[in-house]
Amino acid sequence: MIQNVEREVENISGIISKLYKSIENSFIKYAPKPLFDKSIQLYGKYKEQPDALRLFMKLQPVNLLVLKQKNILNKMEKFLKKVSDINNRNLELFVRSKLLKQIGTIETKGVIYDSNSSVSQAITKEQSFRTLIANKKTELINNRKIDNTSLSFEQGNLKNAYHYADIINIQLDYNDNLCALIVDTYDFNKFEDNPIVQKGGKYQNEGKLEPYYNIAIIKVPKEHWINY
Repeated sequence: MIQNVEREVENISGIISKLYKSIENSFIKYAPKPLFDKSIQLYGKYKEQPDALRLFMKLQPVNLLVLKQKNILNKMEKFLKKVSDINNRNLELFVRSKLLKQIGTIETKGVIYDSNSSVSQAITKEQSFRTLIANKKTELINNRKIDNTSLSFEQGNLKNAYHYADIINIQLDYNDNLCALIVDTYDFNKFEDNPIVQKGGKYQNEGKLEPYYNIAIIKVPKEHWINY
């Protein structure tokens, strides 16, 4: 008898969950952009995903002054109007190649995050980053560098901020600090079935959201990365 009741409760819970998800998806699908933006802001705050929210807010087609006035850009973040503003030829070529592959253009705005920014600090605490360095630690110690590779962030804040990203220029500096760059394009992947991503892609195609590249500077003291 008890098992039957428990089974019925599970069935009802499943139905309610599917119904809620259907209502949520319909709301996202038909929400006008101001309401869509507000929903993302509320979701980011409710789920405690500050970096994911801040990266989303930079998609808005506004100028540098507005970004600063609205506190969307802070002193740990440098706004770049174009790729050549990176002022590093090899990095420019890497970014342009990534932009062309993922967005279909070689020119767009960008943001560089200082090593002390919340984005960069969150990356150094993320398990997939730590595991990557831990697995390559011997090679890093012996060669003082490791090859470029990619990362998949699987936890809420960074999953929604990045999910997949390239990690390049991984090396030790003269003080044995671990230095690297996390490079990604912030856009909406066409293969995603998430309704938020699909709606974001629609607004991106209409020019209501502007994709951009971002570069997070990573610097981890030896006493930290050696214990990964």
